[in-house]
Amino acid sequence: MKRFVSILTVVCLSLCFALTASAKTISRNETVYVNLDPQGKPRNVEVVTWLKTDGRSPSADWAFLDDIRNVKGVTQPAMEGDKLTFDTEDLNIFYRGTTDKALPLAVDIEYKLDGREISFDALEGKTGTLEININLKNTTGTPQKINYTQIGTGTEKTTMETLHV
Repeated sequence: MKRFVSILTVVCLSLCFALTASAKTISRNETVYVNLDPQGKPRNVEVVTWLKTDGRSPSADWAFLDDIRNVKGVTQPAMEGDKLTFDTEDLNIFYRGTTDKALPLAVDIEYKLDGREISFDALEGKTGTLEININLKNTTGTPQKINYTQIGTGTEKTTMETLHV
């Protein structure tokens, strides 16, 4: 019994050491920058991620990006599939990458010159009052079945509606 307790103690201490020796990400913040063409279609999408870590090395993150680079450090990440590993003791890691994934919203830009619609290409050299309308549409909707009781009749109804995040 004494030997079992000794072995159990060694195993527990080993696990505790292994868990505390691995790096931890305390927080993760992601900012997406999008350059649009004059009609509102994305030209390029850049994602900048800030990992706030406990300073132990290596730090890891999952990224589904291309052309990944460390922004505020000299250590470049090692890539294994979609897993990034930074061999640094920096508390703050900033990296950037590009993506071609669809944005969660669609952008449509309309131009009016003196109250009349005009294309962006036709604006060059014109003078007058320019109005620019930027329309945003949430594209994250998913169809959901909704059950409800109709007011007045008390009849149970079911309908499909698109719910947005």
